[in-house]
Amino acid sequence: MPAARPLRLPGRHARGAPGHRRPGQGASGHRRPRADHRRGVAADQGRRLGVRAHQRVHRLRPALHGRAAAHRSPVAPVGRLDGKVALVTGAARGTGAEIARAFVAEGAARVVLADVRDDLGVPLADSLGPVARYVHLDVTSEADWDAATAELAAGEGGLDVLVNNAAVLLLATIDRTEPAEFERILRVNVLGVFLGTRACLPLLRASGNGSIVNLGSIDSVFGTTLTAAYTASKFAMRGLTKVTAIENGRFGVRCNIVCPEAGNPEMHTPIVGAEDWPALPPDPERGPDRVAPAAVFFASDESRLCNGTELVMDRGHHAGQALDLPDFLFERP
Repeated sequence: MPAARPLRLPGRHARGAPGHRRPGQGASGHRRPRADHRRGVAADQGRRLGVRAHQRVHRLRPALHGRAAAHRSPVAPVGRLDGKVALVTGAARGTGAEIARAFVAEGAARVVLADVRDDLGVPLADSLGPVARYVHLDVTSEADWDAATAELAAGEGGLDVLVNNAAVLLLATIDRTEPAEFERILRVNVLGVFLGTRACLPLLRASGNGSIVNLGSIDSVFGTTLTAAYTASKFAMRGLTKVTAIENGRFGVRCNIVCPEAGNPEMHTPIVGAEDWPALPPDPERGPDRVAPAAVFFASDESRLCNGTELVMDRGHHAGQALDLPDFLFERP
């Protein structure tokens, strides 16, 4: 009897016969590694998903283009103070001048430089361009404040930021400080802040997002030899900051204080140098330009959660007592 032939189904190949492929086997008949097979399947799926995603984006492109166009600004990227109106006292020189420059650079709509030094303030405002304007303002004069706020309301439509920076310094021991000199320091450094805050509050409340930035000092948090009048005034400013903050937060007005180690070079204590504070991080370039960014922060919407905050910029001077120890004790073994 002849041998039986294997049964073959139409369109199917017997295992091992030519044309039969096992799962994952290439056309040559060699079996591909399992990892390669999985990568191939994943690539096929990725291509299919990519095609579908492209089709969906193509269908949505008109809507996406319209939405982007609606949010696209025709001008360059805005600054941190875009559209804000600010008034800076003591702005003719020193810290106030640096703050005014920073405000203009950050896109403020109007920066009003207020001072009694017209000879310095007018050319500075002119150099800052059309955004800046100078006004003569004695911070101890209630009439000057009324005139300044009336002009702001009429000419600028309001006020968003007030920087109380104007201050004077007196170096003398308590027993050598005359009462008239003591009173002069308090009038400028304390009464000036009070009058300015009082006069500007209606405009700042109307803004709905007003900010008062008080420029204190490290003498706002601890005493320093020869600064009885100045330290008393800066402690008072710190107290005014706290009360202003808790009274006006409900009206959308914040009040914070910056307490720098150094501000106007003409005011910085001349007898204290870096060599007298060996434990502090060296900063030979410390000055008004290092303080301005803090004022920008408190003036901007970035600090909307800050109210009654005191930012001490003293390189750690008030962190505690620093002993004058030999350098080798701080060297790594």
